[in-house]
Amino acid sequence: MAKTARILRRKVRHPSTRGPVFGPLETVDTSRPARPLVWLAGTLGMGTFLGLTAGEGAGPAASAAAAGLALAAFLLARRGIAPAWTIGVLLLASVRACGLDATPAPGSIWNPGSVRNAGRALTAVAARDLRAEPIVGRWHAERDGRTGWVEPFDACVSAECSARHALLFEPECGTPANGTPVAILPGSEVVPWPRGPEAVPQPRSRTFAGFSPVAVDELVRLGPPPRTFWSTPIEALLRELRALRVAVGVRVGRVERESSAGLLRALVIGARDGMPAERIDLFARTGTSHLLAISGWHVGLFAALVVLPLARVTPRARRSLLGLAARGALLLLFAAVAGAEKPVLRATLALVLLQLAVLRARSSSAPPRRPDGLSFLAAAFALECLLDPAGIRTLSLSLSYAATLGLILGTGVLGRGLRPTREPWAELAPARWLRVLAGRCIAWLASGLAASAAAVLATLPLTWSAFGEFAPAGALLTLLALVPFTFLSLLAWLAALLPWSGLAGPAELGARALYALLEFGDALPGTPLLLPPRPFAALLLATALVFLGLRHAGSLSGVARRAAALAWGLCLLPWSAAPRGLELHMLDVGHGSALVLRAPGLEALVFDAGSRDRRGLAREALLPLLARWEVAQASVLLSHPDHDHASGLARLSERVRIARWLGAEPAQGPVRLPHDALEIDLAQGRLHVGAPCPELSLALLRGSEARGNEGSRALEVTWRSERLVLLGDAEEAGLEDLPLASGPLRLILAPHHGSDAPAFGALLERCPPAEVWISASGEPPIARELARRGIEWCWSGRDGPVALCLP
Repeated sequence: MAKTARILRRKVRHPSTRGPVFGPLETVDTSRPARPLVWLAGTLGMGTFLGLTAGEGAGPAASAAAAGLALAAFLLARRGIAPAWTIGVLLLASVRACGLDATPAPGSIWNPGSVRNAGRALTAVAARDLRAEPIVGRWHAERDGRTGWVEPFDACVSAECSARHALLFEPECGTPANGTPVAILPGSEVVPWPRGPEAVPQPRSRTFAGFSPVAVDELVRLGPPPRTFWSTPIEALLRELRALRVAVGVRVGRVERESSAGLLRALVIGARDGMPAERIDLFARTGTSHLLAISGWHVGLFAALVVLPLARVTPRARRSLLGLAARGALLLLFAAVAGAEKPVLRATLALVLLQLAVLRARSSSAPPRRPDGLSFLAAAFALECLLDPAGIRTLSLSLSYAATLGLILGTGVLGRGLRPTREPWAELAPARWLRVLAGRCIAWLASGLAASAAAVLATLPLTWSAFGEFAPAGALLTLLALVPFTFLSLLAWLAALLPWSGLAGPAELGARALYALLEFGDALPGTPLLLPPRPFAALLLATALVFLGLRHAGSLSGVARRAAALAWGLCLLPWSAAPRGLELHMLDVGHGSALVLRAPGLEALVFDAGSRDRRGLAREALLPLLARWEVAQASVLLSHPDHDHASGLARLSERVRIARWLGAEPAQGPVRLPHDALEIDLAQGRLHVGAPCPELSLALLRGSEARGNEGSRALEVTWRSERLVLLGDAEEAGLEDLPLASGPLRLILAPHHGSDAPAFGALLERCPPAEVWISASGEPPIARELARRGIEWCWSGRDGPVALCLP
């Protein structure tokens, strides 16, 4: 390809002529792309991502992808589409990231959901000995400031050593400084996460093997943290900033009441520890969690409501360097109080540079130049790749860049499509104030909805792969929530300056309005949608095709839109086939019980879903399984409303429609049931419940009318010639009087987590099972008796999640 510029002849139409004539010669330099920073950012990002992937053990695949991208860049450079330096930057970024000596994440040491550790989920037995020996390494704190993990001094080779160092610790005496050499002595037990047969989405799957508290006498500091010349002033500054954040949080908390509890602190300093868990989940279900996460949106709102009014009341200082420095210092102070995360710092820097550009335009006689948002975003991402390559895959940072990119690419196009078409001669009508106000409101609403929809669409591949759920109403709810959200933000900032008790009333009113709006959106159908797992590359391609179809016109736009429709159609079509036989899965939930059954015609039946010692049962184990099956609705049978049998049903009912509720009434948290849900229970005896398949029979059993454990319900499942019985916690009368016909059983779930139930021996004599399942975290007391009788048995604490498939 010639390096000199091509000389093109442009056809122009002269007003005095009818046909085309040749105009003056024009030179076009094709060696430079229209936006070189975009090419640079994309090349650095691809190379860095491939290098990081190769450094984690996927070397052959990453090398093949790098070679393919390099060949594509070479061909594009030959055709003059890409700059010639693309190949070199791609390869250099990949090599630099591959050889980066960065602190490894715990997931790179041990990730139970990864392919490398498939089938080796951490069980209660496997976790029992992880604290038997001291754990030595350097301490690394998590973002919450309360927990952390230990990076070993030397690379671990064995799986046991890797799992030991991938524990999440919570010291009772406070966390040490990052990089401090520590030793964690044996003591407290390790609690694994609940596990099911399906791996959960990556950010939801724990990158740690389990959780373990650390007592005061179990944490030993082996030496001081690594120090440099700047360590002392930086640590002093961080201490002052932490103290300032705490002080601001205390001042804001003084005006919080019942409805606004924790909400104002979350809007000012980003701390959610004061908010109830159900309200945090309300934001997540409605797709408005970004309102709580301090990001560039909050910085822009602070600038519009605080910095800009202060600049307008001081017109002389607005045009001076002193005023610019004061506004920059105010923005930096807000960023420090808000937590100084990367999206906040990037937005703060953007606003400071924007003020410099405006100041330069006003001071010079040249006409002002419109800033290129896409190039500015590309420059910021290129700096991220150069300064912190390992941090570009952080979920919060990726969501921030994707949302900003969506705003730049899609807001204008979607906004023009949402605005109503003007009628002919409308501008000649009398300009009444009501008509002008209505027109401006419609334009603002269209622009706001377009911006929200563009951001949601751009972040959809990340949220789909990371969280496994999506709220279609989130784009509209974000726009509607701006009024109470802006009002509460302003009140929170005022309370930080002046914690006057008179602000409590308006704060309560604003919080109730915001929560009422979110609850209205939560009641809409499909809020949220439980999304099945799909390849991230397919989701990314489908989203990119949508934006390509919006940005370009002509034949390319039509092709891109048709390809986007095809890609999204393939992603939304069901991929999971219906079962040919009966499937029963017992999840590993520690001290609790959770089983899921499906058969032809029966999408899913959940028998209990609770745990007493493991966190996030529904999020970590139950919902991923239902998402893999692509369940639209499910049935629930609750044996009795104890916490270890019902703790996960509240979250389940918020994500999956409950068509039938069998057994006990829920008492653990709010459980959402549709108005047309069928509720079936019995006082005592046997009750057949409808089964959609003629080869399947379901019967609800109860041996005693007593409340509590003895009144537990049981489920008898008959599939063709096989019988299965799932028991609750009844041990004596409720188990002895169970209306169960004599005869052999294929499977029985042991009562009360494998306890030595007095009436269980008689049941084994009357109905001898081929297999017994025990859901418990501790050693089951009936294990010896089962072994003596020669009965095969499985224990979730030792075997993890187990499954039974009957043809």
